[in-house]
Amino acid sequence: MGEYASWVAVRWRRNVAVRNFTSKVLRKLSRIVPSRFHGKAIIKPHGSLSKHDDWHQRAHFLEDALHNARSNPPLKPNRKPRIVHLIGSLQPGGAERQLCNCVIGTRRLGYEVTVLLLFKPTGEHDHYGEILAKEGISVRVAGETFNPRFASELKKIPGGEASLASIPEEFCPFAIDVLGELLSDPPDVFHSWLDHPNIWSGVSALLANIPLIVLSTRNVNPTHFPYLASPYFHAMYKQFARSPSVKFINNSHAGAEDYAKWLNMPNETFKVVLNGVDFSGLSRAPDQDVTNFRNAIGIPADGKIIAGVFRLSEEKQPLVFLEVVRRILNRHSNVFAVIAGIGPLEQELVKFVMVHDLGGRIFYLGRRTDVATIFSSATLKLLCSLQEGTPNVLLESQWLGCPVVSTKAGGAVDAVSHGETGLLVDVGDIDGLENAVSMLLENPVLRASMAGTAPAFIRNRFGMDRMIQETIAIYNEMEV
Repeated sequence: MGEYASWVAVRWRRNVAVRNFTSKVLRKLSRIVPSRFHGKAIIKPHGSLSKHDDWHQRAHFLEDALHNARSNPPLKPNRKPRIVHLIGSLQPGGAERQLCNCVIGTRRLGYEVTVLLLFKPTGEHDHYGEILAKEGISVRVAGETFNPRFASELKKIPGGEASLASIPEEFCPFAIDVLGELLSDPPDVFHSWLDHPNIWSGVSALLANIPLIVLSTRNVNPTHFPYLASPYFHAMYKQFARSPSVKFINNSHAGAEDYAKWLNMPNETFKVVLNGVDFSGLSRAPDQDVTNFRNAIGIPADGKIIAGVFRLSEEKQPLVFLEVVRRILNRHSNVFAVIAGIGPLEQELVKFVMVHDLGGRIFYLGRRTDVATIFSSATLKLLCSLQEGTPNVLLESQWLGCPVVSTKAGGAVDAVSHGETGLLVDVGDIDGLENAVSMLLENPVLRASMAGTAPAFIRNRFGMDRMIQETIAIYNEMEV
């Protein structure tokens, strides 16, 4: 609980005018605990939500805020808009990396940008913190400090202070802490990333009547991920879509179509902005770094390497990766595999390697920051995902001249030119993945052709400048 949520709790204990709301709000704030589940930050209330709860009815608590947004359409400013980006943390992840790219790119074009987090940037939650610090970009945690302006601004929202009692308990206290930030120092554009932050902070941004609210979805819809899905996603996104201030982004055509179908909205509701790769800081590692990498692990200079760089969670299918690699190692004597990443399936990975006695040929590297060295050392990159947005690892590996084999999961279809920069296989087709990997391992001419073609393909389709300009174009769609 941050300072704004704490202030509300204390205030409502003492304020006679809103005393009737006290027990309800304190119950909300005390029942909500922050936790991390499968690498993503979520809120878990004590006790499960009844399956009979009608979220489409409960979501009507936003009616006054939606009316306020419609009756006061924002005007296009005569200056570059001030932008606040919000995400759970700066942990290792594709969305977090793209947020950094977007923030850095817009900052270099003269926009005033701030990054707002829900969790303190410590340990792995601060994986990308140094990148933003080098660019001089302000990073704050919602509710970390209290701005006295919040008290007066809170009176101006629809229903005033008492309206906070209508916020569902599942959204507290983050929604109140983000609201405090937005009321105390309101931006022109509020850009949120990932489903949970989108919902919690979308509530805050509507209550604060931010002129433009951009909600960035980064994969296919959340019903594909049971461990991440929440019962309120559908109803809340439907409510947000009613506001003229809200715009939706997805980073792949497959993802945009999937969200639109799930929400029964036109496909064009979700603007597609493909990921952008920061080429300026991404180049092939020197030969000495490659030699050092191989020596440190114990892979001979002539050994072929299959690289796996992914989060060790179910949607990435790490056990499918291991099974494909196991089969390949049985067919090819001078092939090795390295896996970089962390996640909840780490122990299953370790167990698989032990059971199949592959400790000398499959190497688990854990969390790594030397991705360029890994891809520069690898013969090919293998990704076996069940679901994807637009995988940054596919973009980076191709840019570095490392051919890829991937399932046709979500935005992977956008990310690979089949037959030219890599090979795509149907999701779940283990035999197909095995055959594609073998084809590349056995065909150096094909590998060389793909390695030569891929960088230009990535530059043209996934350049940073293009991603930044398309995002800015959405910022400029504020209602007149």
